[in-house]
Amino acid sequence: MRFGYTRVSTVAQTLHQQHDALKAAGASKIYSDTMSGARDDRPGLAALMDQLRAGDTVVVWKLDRLGRNMLHILETVKALTEMGVTLVSTSDGIDSSTAAGRMMIGVFRVSRGVRTRVDQGANGIEATSISRQRHQVRTAPQGG
Repeated sequence: MRFGYTRVSTVAQTLHQQHDALKAAGASKIYSDTMSGARDDRPGLAALMDQLRAGDTVVVWKLDRLGRNMLHILETVKALTEMGVTLVSTSDGIDSSTAAGRMMIGVFRVSRGVRTRVDQGANGIEATSISRQRHQVRTAPQGG
């Protein structure tokens, strides 16, 4: 079955454009949330995930509708993949049933891993620098 998922962050925004795109892409049932992607308690996404079975397809307007940040999006994509569910993003041109779509998702995963390692390295450098500064302050000769 082909399901859709839409999300907008505020009630001032509309789901119409997303719904139209997902219907045009063949989604027969669409789950929606009107809340920030930063929230973990998105009932529409939870209901969709509970409904899915191997062989189903999830259609989204953009990948960023799936999560609050790249890590959360990748976790959701990984869960879909492990369930045997295909992911299609109409605006991003991604279809995980194709080699190109799987490659794009792989690129996102790699870029997230590189960014995590860079962030960890920067945090380590910062922590080392702070530690050195503290050590220098403690060991500075006392004038007297």
